[in-house]
Amino acid sequence: MQADLAMRGILNGIASGTWGPGDKLNEVAVATKLGVSRNTLREAFARMATQGLVQRIPNRGVFVTRPEPKDVKDLYAARILVESGALLWGKRQHLTGEKGLDRHVRSGEEAADKEDLRGVALANRKFHEDIVVSAGSAFLKDTTNRMSAQMQLVFSLARAKEPNFQLEYVPVNRRIADLVNADEWEQAAEYLRESLAETSVRLQRLLKA
Repeated sequence: MQADLAMRGILNGIASGTWGPGDKLNEVAVATKLGVSRNTLREAFARMATQGLVQRIPNRGVFVTRPEPKDVKDLYAARILVESGALLWGKRQHLTGEKGLDRHVRSGEEAADKEDLRGVALANRKFHEDIVVSAGSAFLKDTTNRMSAQMQLVFSLARAKEPNFQLEYVPVNRRIADLVNADEWEQAAEYLRESLAETSVRLQRLLKA
């Protein structure tokens, strides 16, 4: 459906940073950018509103949602279950070897060396997306864009207060990738779970500050 494509386009735009928390989504401009009708775009907006990604304010328009600490807590509760579960019980597709998680870790390390914070963030996003996709579930794969978009909104707010915070996850991802490549799946899942739980608390505090 065209509305599905429109929604995916908006989610990709949020995930890539084209639109951030609180940004107004001008109906004409967004429809033109995505190559869809305004009616189709309105349907996509309606679906995204039910998912908490956008909000329609009467007489003002549609705006990208600004996440609150409770949203972070809820999102990370889901991420802990999905990502840790993918490592423990998923099909583990394309996670090992140089073309698995390791390639995203190397990209993050190279970006960190160059102080390329955008590159670090992109590598981290792809790292976690691949873990979800590795489960081999089409349903989970379809939700990856939504989760990435929600995380981008949270990270945008966090970076405004602590620009370099994502640099700390470069060695964390290295550790997880090394455990995966060593077939230490339970240790990798537990290390990931602990990292996500700690990050949840940290981000909630940043958003409250």
